[in-house]
Amino acid sequence: MLGEYKKAIEDCDAAIEISPNLARAYVNRGRALRHLGQYEKALVDLNKAISIDDTLGSAYFNQAEAYQKLAETDLKDAKKLGYSRYRRHRQKHSLIACESQSCSTGYY
Repeated sequence: MLGEYKKAIEDCDAAIEISPNLARAYVNRGRALRHLGQYEKALVDLNKAISIDDTLGSAYFNQAEAYQKLAETDLKDAKKLGYSRYRRHRQKHSLIACESQSCSTGYY
């Protein structure tokens, strides 16, 4: 199964190289990354897919799933580190920069 997701990512990489605005390729790559536990990378692709085509229900579904898994992982980490230590850790290591002007922390 792991090999299938890695192959899917390679196939999507090739499709995106040929057609950088192919939203479904970003959705499929994001879904594969989500299944591999790479939630932040998955969200980058899923957000890109939505920015290209905001009518793709599968992009929103996979985005929600990735956010949920990321939150579950974050909660486990927060419990291990203690909240204030965790918050500093998360801000330092987050890969997703806040895209909103109103975001005061710079991270989601």
